[in-house]
Amino acid sequence: MLFRSAQSYPLARVPGLLLGAQSPVAGPVALEKEFRAWLARQDKGLESMSDAAFATQRDALVARLREKPKSLGEKTERLWSDIALGSYAFDDREQVARAAESISRADWLAYFRTRLASPGTPALLVYSTGEAHRGKERGLPPGRAVDAD
Repeated sequence: MLFRSAQSYPLARVPGLLLGAQSPVAGPVALEKEFRAWLARQDKGLESMSDAAFATQRDALVARLREKPKSLGEKTERLWSDIALGSYAFDDREQVARAAESISRADWLAYFRTRLASPGTPALLVYSTGEAHRGKERGLPPGRAVDAD
């Protein structure tokens, strides 16, 4: 399996995590199992991480959020994003940075476990089986999004 992306993907202030992958040998069921196993590994890593190491990562995120736009296009994208969110003070990134500064490792671990990595966490699985797996994956309707509870 090749991980293609793992990133934050909020829509209209609803937090989300986007995991994208492709594999020439694994179908959607196997990939979903690997995603869940990856989340479990992240949980273990976060649990074993020291508070100081967490603070270093958190502070790097805050610094990235506070970086000035590097181009007019990037600045425009940020402004339109704020408009789309109804944040007409145009300070959404700064608000997120301030909120992130106050998160402890324990806070993040609790959030991660309850909202992202618990077995009952809702997920939307969108997949394309391709020719190699068509008809081989049981339990998944072909070519449709599946709400995987």
